[in-house]
Amino acid sequence: MYKEGDELSKRRIDDLQPLLRELSLTGVVTNQYFETDNFPVDTYLEYKRVSSDATSECCPDPRSMTVYLAEEANVSLLLRDPLKDPSFEWGETFCTMLGNKIRIYKNKDFNIVNPILTYYQKPVYIQIQGCVDPYTGVVSTTNIPCQFKDDVVEVLLDDTASLIAGDIENIYQQQRGQGSAERNN
Repeated sequence: MYKEGDELSKRRIDDLQPLLRELSLTGVVTNQYFETDNFPVDTYLEYKRVSSDATSECCPDPRSMTVYLAEEANVSLLLRDPLKDPSFEWGETFCTMLGNKIRIYKNKDFNIVNPILTYYQKPVYIQIQGCVDPYTGVVSTTNIPCQFKDDVVEVLLDDTASLIAGDIENIYQQQRGQGSAERNN
C-alpha cells in the first residue's frame, strides 16, 4: 500500500488532522472541465484531495467519482488516452491545478456536481501576550496557542533548535537537537 509522507503512520495522521479542511467548490462549467472560482488562497498550504459527484442524462442522481490529481502538462495526453480520459461509466476523472484554480475534467456524457477540496490549511501563528510578534513587529495583546498537541510541539521545538544550532555552527547542539526530535517522534 502506498502511503504519502503525511499519512506515513496513524500517529502522523492524528498529528496533522487539526490542519485538514474541506471546502465546497464553486465555479464555471465549460465543455471540457469545471473550473473553480473560490480557491482558498490565504489559508491554503497543501493539496490533499478533490472529491466530486457527477450526473448524466441517463442517471440524474449524483454518482460518486474518483478524482485523480494530474499534471497540467499531461492534460492533452490524458484526454486522448481511452484508459485515462474522464468516464462516467467507470466513475473516474482527473483534476489539475493552475493559477489558484482547480479544473475537474469531464466529457459530454456527464456533469460535475458537489466538488469538494480537502486541503491542509496554514497553521495559525502562535502569539504570546506581551511579546513582540516577529511577523508584525507589534506587541501581542492576546495569547494564541499552537494548534498541535504537546508531543508535536516538542518535535517542532527540537527541530527548530537543531536548525538554529546548525546556522550558528554549533555542531554538538545541532546533533543533540536532531536526536531529541527523533526520540520524540
